[in-house]
Amino acid sequence: MGWVGLEMTTTAAKRIELAAEDIHHAAQLDHDVLDLNRLEFRFAADPREFEQVRERIREDQANFTAELAILRSHASGEAAEILSEIDQTYSIYVEDIEHNIELAEAS
Repeated sequence: MGWVGLEMTTTAAKRIELAAEDIHHAAQLDHDVLDLNRLEFRFAADPREFEQVRERIREDQANFTAELAILRSHASGEAAEILSEIDQTYSIYVEDIEHNIELAEAS
């Protein structure tokens, strides 16, 4: 009985640790989205900064992709579907901002 209890406790501790890591990675995704939003406002305030904004978007996008990949490696079923939707929505948002940057660059 003692061994089984120890195994159950160890398994539960590992699941808690994984959940904590996933929470951290999800918070990083949230940070990257907020940063993208700030960059959009920065660009709107001064379109001449398109190069700096574009570079920061690329950095944030790389971070977002890395964090998302980690979360996907742990996800299955509905969670995996939600992560796919998040990825698609984020990509559309980035494309929209990049399109606006291209328009400002051409002006």
